[in-house]
Amino acid sequence: MTRESTPWDGFVAQHRVGDTVAVTVTKALPFLGSLVEAAGGIPGLLKGARLRPGESVRARIETIDPELRRISLVSA
Repeated sequence: MTRESTPWDGFVAQHRVGDTVAVTVTKALPFLGSLVEAAGGIPGLLKGARLRPGESVRARIETIDPELRRISLVSA
């Protein structure tokens, strides 16, 4: 039996903590940073970055949470 691959599966197969990835800001959060999406719609939090929705930046992966299927990042 084979399982269909998801965008999350593809992302974690290609990326590791410390890698730099392109992300797009989806929402700014006061005091926390910005909610972002990586390729394939992978959600994440870009810590401490106050950016506008729609902005695209490069960020370094700080953690990968397989249970919640999200990443946390810091400015690259």
